[in-house]
Amino acid sequence: AQSSGGSVDPDAAIAAILLGTPDFAIDYTNTANLFQTAGGTGAVTAPADPVGHVNSQWGNTAYSWQQSTSGSRPAYDGSGVAYDGIASHFNAFSSPGFTNTAPALSTCHRLEVASLATAMYVFGWSNSVVTQSIHFLRINTDGSINFSVRRLNGGTQSFANSAAGIVTAGVPITIFTEADYNGTGVARVWADGALVATQAIADGVGLTSATDAARMRDGADLANTPAFYFSGTKFKALGARRTFSDSDRATIEAWAVA
Repeated sequence: AQSSGGSVDPDAAIAAILLGTPDFAIDYTNTANLFQTAGGTGAVTAPADPVGHVNSQWGNTAYSWQQSTSGSRPAYDGSGVAYDGIASHFNAFSSPGFTNTAPALSTCHRLEVASLATAMYVFGWSNSVVTQSIHFLRINTDGSINFSVRRLNGGTQSFANSAAGIVTAGVPITIFTEADYNGTGVARVWADGALVATQAIADGVGLTSATDAARMRDGADLANTPAFYFSGTKFKALGARRTFSDSDRATIEAWAVA
């Protein structure tokens, strides 16, 4: 797809990559995707408007994040959705079975951290049998990235950890994660296009367990009482039940920055 100026249109490129798949992308900068209530009502039109519902785009399934508690809703800040690092997060996802029997799980996040005073979760998914994390992404106070994966219910948690100083407060960054459960059996993390962490998945090669996620949270951890709230602004995100080629990953990262 080409824009009127002849360059590739980032939205059209992502739509083509996700066409006919259960995968999705979220554009937090597009107020057409944002609503003030968890039920998807009340247009978001101005900075400081609360955001209780975010719709996905593209792919063959519509998804959404929701937050039913008014005091825990992030807010639109004119450039994306801002999380206060105190309570704001999304605590429900419309399809908790997204991770069931997945051969792989990939995510992309374009964000800007406001402060590294405390560690924070970007997102997390847990299973419903023993309420263990399946997949989470955390940013630590030293600017390192911590990506955790688990393939089986009750299985072993594996961590792909980057060096310190990858994330800087006030500087936008694109983080891409991949857990290739049924292929290489390896978890990897890229930051602004550079590979920064790799770890073999301890549960071995195979599909993920077939249990709906008990919790799918955006901007907080997976504990009964949420903590480790994200502090900063999110601009774009993508979730997929597969891995991507280097060229497709580059296209996704270009869309995230656009």
